[in-house]
Amino acid sequence: MAGGRGRPGSRRDVKASDAMIHLEHVSKRYGPVSVAEDIHLRIEAGEAYGLLGPNGAGKTTILRMVLGIERPDTGVVSVLGETPRRSGWAAKRRIGVVGEHQHLYEGLTPREYLRFFAELYGVERPTVRVDAVIDEYGIGSYADRPVRSLSHGMRQKLILARAIAHDPDLLILDEPITGLDARSVRDIRDTLLGLRKAGKTLLLCSHVLSEVERTSTRVGILHRGRMLAEGTLEELTGLFDEERELHVELAQAVDAAWLSAVRGVEGVIGAESEGRDLVCRIRAQGDVRPAVSRALVGAGATVVEMGLRRLSLEEAYLTLTDQVLEGAEKRVGR
Repeated sequence: MAGGRGRPGSRRDVKASDAMIHLEHVSKRYGPVSVAEDIHLRIEAGEAYGLLGPNGAGKTTILRMVLGIERPDTGVVSVLGETPRRSGWAAKRRIGVVGEHQHLYEGLTPREYLRFFAELYGVERPTVRVDAVIDEYGIGSYADRPVRSLSHGMRQKLILARAIAHDPDLLILDEPITGLDARSVRDIRDTLLGLRKAGKTLLLCSHVLSEVERTSTRVGILHRGRMLAEGTLEELTGLFDEERELHVELAQAVDAAWLSAVRGVEGVIGAESEGRDLVCRIRAQGDVRPAVSRALVGAGATVVEMGLRRLSLEEAYLTLTDQVLEGAEKRVGR
């Protein structure tokens, strides 16, 4: 059981907000280089927000401003209703952080390490809480070995366990799966999905598109310090989904008459077949599935299964960044 999870301090430095994290007109430069430009970001309680972008896009700088490590040059940053650099300990205890680069106490065991931080955060019955975290996150097999002997995957799970040992409301993670093997990535992903299901608020920064796609309910795409797009996965992929693929499985091999019937359906751009499988390129606007089904059945075919394929987050991201780069090249006459 976590202790010390009281309300944020009474001093309010910015306009009160229900958002867990709120950035408005935030910009940051290092010398001549702009690393964040007019960023607007609002993350509500219980959201799992993925901040996506390549290395150098500005993700870590935004996290450092959210955590109060850096000051914005312009704009307002609010976390739990307070300015991060001025917030009190009560607010800070509601936050857990997993940074891209972590420093562990090599001579301690994971159990000792977690106990140290549980006590630091004022957790009630810290031994009971640490035992529960060790059991829940699969650390028991190496809980009493020196940290120096742990693999990279074990260390990353320990770091995540430390970040949640005090039961924070808000968890901030910067590239949490970098360098992990497939099994460790799955373990971290399952942990994040469990936290999301439990109602925790997550801010996940990553350049690994597949993980953001699997763990986030809403995504912001950063590119060269700018927020290019923001929304649910469906909204983002839909921005560029002018065409889709409709996959149809039939009970028999496709014959020429069925193919011709489908090609005559309004909204179908083209259709190809192989064996019992039929792939139609269709316009994104409107739902042509009923019409395609009627055309096939009317031509004597039996439809077994039908499904739409939409853009993945990766395809949407690449489309978006390519469009931005093409626009920049046009502006400079390349």
